[in-house]
Amino acid sequence: MENTDTTKKRILKAVLFTIGLVLCINALRFVFTVDKKEIRNQWTTFLSESKNELDAVNIGNSSVYSSWDHLNAWNSAGIQVFPLTISSLASQEVPLLIQEARKTQPDALYLIPLGLYKYPDPEVSVSDLHNFLDYVPDSVEKIDYTLRLSKEIRETSFVSSETILPFIRFHNRWTSLKTADFITEKDKTHNARYFHEQLANMEDITESYRVTDDTFPLTEPQERYFTELLDYLDQNQVKVLFYTVPQGLFEDHMVERLNTMAAMAEERGYPVLDLISKADEMGLDLRFDFRNANHMNIHGELKLTRYLTAYLKEHYTFPEERSAEMTESWDNGYAHYLWQIKNYTLDVERDFNLLRDFSLPAPEITFIKSYEDAIRVVWSEVPGADAYAVYRDYNDYGWECIEVVEGMTETRDVALEVDKTYSYTIVPIRYTDEGPAYGHFDYVGKSAVTQIGGPELLGLEKTKKGLTLTWSEVEESEGYIVYRKTPGKDYMEIARTDGSTFSYTDDAAKPGIPYTYTVKSYHLYWGKKIETSFDSDGLLWNEGGLAAPAVTGERNAEGKSKLTWEEVPYASFYRVYRQEENGKWVLIASQVNPGTGSFTDAQTPTGKDSLTYKVASALRWKDEIYEYDSEPITVEL
Repeated sequence: MENTDTTKKRILKAVLFTIGLVLCINALRFVFTVDKKEIRNQWTTFLSESKNELDAVNIGNSSVYSSWDHLNAWNSAGIQVFPLTISSLASQEVPLLIQEARKTQPDALYLIPLGLYKYPDPEVSVSDLHNFLDYVPDSVEKIDYTLRLSKEIRETSFVSSETILPFIRFHNRWTSLKTADFITEKDKTHNARYFHEQLANMEDITESYRVTDDTFPLTEPQERYFTELLDYLDQNQVKVLFYTVPQGLFEDHMVERLNTMAAMAEERGYPVLDLISKADEMGLDLRFDFRNANHMNIHGELKLTRYLTAYLKEHYTFPEERSAEMTESWDNGYAHYLWQIKNYTLDVERDFNLLRDFSLPAPEITFIKSYEDAIRVVWSEVPGADAYAVYRDYNDYGWECIEVVEGMTETRDVALEVDKTYSYTIVPIRYTDEGPAYGHFDYVGKSAVTQIGGPELLGLEKTKKGLTLTWSEVEESEGYIVYRKTPGKDYMEIARTDGSTFSYTDDAAKPGIPYTYTVKSYHLYWGKKIETSFDSDGLLWNEGGLAAPAVTGERNAEGKSKLTWEEVPYASFYRVYRQEENGKWVLIASQVNPGTGSFTDAQTPTGKDSLTYKVASALRWKDEIYEYDSEPITVEL
């Protein structure tokens, strides 16, 4: 009896030890994986979608999540197309990913970009393997995935056991573990990506973008793996739409090989949508709609999604009714997503029910200036535009249309807050029978900061103690800042006064030097010190004027007149004159920059024994130019 009890205890201990060991190993497998927790959260989110209720699943890699905006497709058209993406998804992994997705969404339409097979020598790297296997839910099929993919690895550092125990490779990550490594959670946006580069970066891919109808033979690996995909789709009767994603940096024959794959798919009876050839139709601007050669930015993403959404609605029938749970989840996802992208996008991009007319180019804002609590914006006229929508972004609260302007190309935005940044962009509109259609626009726009109006400069005069500047009072001013500069320099602060003093005497001004003065007021606004605008032209003191240059002249080796002079302090530039036979002085050089110190008359008249010249030192202030002539100098020829 005692031996039986002892045996039972030993068995129980062994079972508990085994359970503990398995739990420990699973915990290590969960934590010590490739550092791509967004993929784990994506699977958690995908598996939480109501079973067999998604309209479609968009299979792919980073080019898919940067070109398909599923939440705006949902908000505008009511379709649910989940982007199931894995960075650097290998060609060999595509049918496995579809097989895994069909466990919960067997009747969905599967969108497959042909670009997943664009590389002539596809391989599965160790990183590709872990991106896929580390986060796919455990199942019997996962064993098959593991065996199939392990055979494809070429890297010598690969150890087969790491497919089951990834911490063999990633154990050294223990020093950098974060809270996110120990948990998995549902993505609020259903796998939307809104990182800064996607929202803000722009790269011109015009030179690397190619469109052609030609075909080119696939490499042996390409053809083998793509045929394996087609065979899997045939055998399992998967509903599929193949398509191409516009990109740049296409290697030799890459586009042609995509065309070959398209023909192979069509021969099997699968539809193919070539979006590479429809860049103009989608309104893509190759200069601004990509963040790099292989990925669109948010603006290109919305244009492609608008087009593809319309295509799906036209060619496929999706259910109108949704479960309350799915509807609420996707609506909440859109609300969260909108908060992330509203500072970078306009409603005319996001709402696919609004018409677009991409024949209308973006207007250029040619002038923007703040006037205390108002900002004036002027833009270029767009041929064919009937009106212009003026959009404003206030301190990054998001773009909103504040006005539609007809018959003019400017507006004045009034009643604004002081010391705030306001950005503007203009969208041209053409009126059609179906409604207003919106054209291209500047994604960044132009900005101005509202300021309190500064003091008016009243006078500048010489007094016994120096140069005295006077200005007007600004209400509720805490004080005034006096600035001075000499020609060619920036304004420098030289004094401050209190709010009840409206003049300042500069006793450090030196005779013979031209000075320009201006004044700012400063205020306390909500506990913050705010400086006003100021008169940038200022008031000029130029008593006695500049010195006239001392000029010498000679005939150079080419027989031309060459004039030389020493620099005159504070001269803005120099002007050169030549005297005609009738005694009239003719300007032959309107601006010789300081530091040059010489001028050669390249148009020296021939047949003359001598010519007479003069050089003027010039001082520019506002729109006026003051000149101080040298003595005439005669050059013997």
